[in-house]
Formats: sequence, C-alpha cells, structure tokens
Amino acid sequence: MAHANKSVNRVASVELRGPGEPCLVLGHTKPALGAREYAVVSALLSAYPSSINEKEMKARFGEDAHELVMALRKKDTSWSQAILVPSRSGRGGYRLL
Repeated sequence: MAHANKSVNRVASVELRGPGEPCLVLGHTKPALGAREYAVVSALLSAYPSSINEKEMKARFGEDAHELVMALRKKDTSWSQAILVPSRSGRGGYRLL
C-alpha cells in the first residue's frame, strides 16, 4: 500500500504585526516589543523553522543577545514556551516553536 505524500505547513508560534504594534504569541495578544526585542524576534521568524546559532546572534545583536532573549522569555509563560534556546552544552540554537 502506498502512502500519500502529505506536506505539513508549519506556522511559527509568534506573529509580528509591525514595530510598535502588539504581537501574537501562541494565540495570545502581547504588548509591543522594544526595538531590539522586535529585531531579534523578527530574525527568528525569518529563520523559522530553522534556528540561529549563538555566534550569529551575538554578531547580529551584540554580546548580550542571550540576556536579551532570556529577559523576553521571562516576561511570561507564552514567550518562554515560544522561544527555544540552546542547551547548556551550547547545542542547538535560538528558534521559535
């Protein structure tokens, strides 16, 4: 029996509506992001479903890129679930769920 080849449309967990505009995270409306936060999330959306490694994040957003992402994840559980970070061993990258 042959199986049909089904394509899966993946949708990112975050929807940006523009700078200074509220965004949607896991179906929940969230306040507008700051300029740097918006830039980081926009880059993660552009990379989706792939990830951005730590070296590239630092090159694009500064040495404190990890702290910026972690502060955003600490805002609430939706952000924490939506943004995945590298493991402690540095494996993987930053990406959206």
